[in-house]
Amino acid sequence: MGWRSAIAGIGTAIMTFIAGQLLAFSWHAAYWVYLLFLLTLILFIFIVPDPEKSGALERQRKEQEKEKEEAAKLGVEVKRNSVSLITALTILTFFTLVSLMVFAVKLPVFFVENHIGTATQASTTWSLVNIATVVGGFIFGPCYKLLKHYILPISLILSGVGISLVSMVSSVLLVDIVGMITGIAGSLTIPYIFNRISESSTPKKAPFFTSIALVGSNLGSFLSPYAGAILGSTSRASIMNAGLLDVFMAVVVLVVLLFMKKKHVAE
Repeated sequence: MGWRSAIAGIGTAIMTFIAGQLLAFSWHAAYWVYLLFLLTLILFIFIVPDPEKSGALERQRKEQEKEKEEAAKLGVEVKRNSVSLITALTILTFFTLVSLMVFAVKLPVFFVENHIGTATQASTTWSLVNIATVVGGFIFGPCYKLLKHYILPISLILSGVGISLVSMVSSVLLVDIVGMITGIAGSLTIPYIFNRISESSTPKKAPFFTSIALVGSNLGSFLSPYAGAILGSTSRASIMNAGLLDVFMAVVVLVVLLFMKKKHVAE
C-alpha cells in the first residue's frame, strides 16, 4: 500500500503541475490534463495482472490462515470481515479526504485572498505536497512495523497540525515547507486504512470492502467544496478547521486504540 501511495503521489504531482501551467492559457485548458488517464487506462488493461490468475489471492489466504493459527496458539481470536470495522474505516476515509481536499480546493483562494501568490503558484505548491506523499509512501512500511496501529493517530495529528499551520503563514516558501511536511505525514493515513481492510478481510471479501472505502474516499472528495463552505467563511478559516478536523479524528482514534488495548489486557 505504501508503494501504491508513492506512485499515486508522483502521478498526482505531475497532473497538478501540468494543470497549473495550462491555467496560463485559460481555466478551460486545465481540464485537458485528464487526457493522461487514457494512457493510464491502456497500461492498466495490458500490464496489470489478474489477482486470481497470478496467485495473489491464494498467497493472501495462506498468510491469513498462518496468522490465525499463530493467534490460536496465543489464545487470541482473529476476526475477519468485521462490518463495524469496515464502516469505521470508511467513515474515517471520508473525513480524511474531506480535510485533504478542502486544503487543496481552498489553497489557490488562500494564496490570492492573502496576497501570498497566484493560483499558478498555489498549483506548484500542491504539486510539492504530492511529491512529498511519495516520500511518505516509501517510508510507510518501516513506519508501520515500528508504530503498528498507532501510525494512524500519529499521521492524522501531524497532518492536521500541518494543515492548520499553513493557514497561519504568509509566504510561499513557508507554505511549501509546511505543506511538504504535511504531505509526508498525511500520506501514511490512507495506506494504513486500506492495508487494515486487506488484513481484516478474507480474499473474497477484500475487493468488496475496499470498494466501500473507495466510495467513502470519492464521496469525501466530491463534497469537499461544500464542506469547505461549512468549515469557514474564508479560505483561511476553512483550511484551519480542516486541519482541526484531522486532529479531532486523531484524538478519537487514539482513545479507541487505548480502550481496545485496555480491554485486551483485561481479558
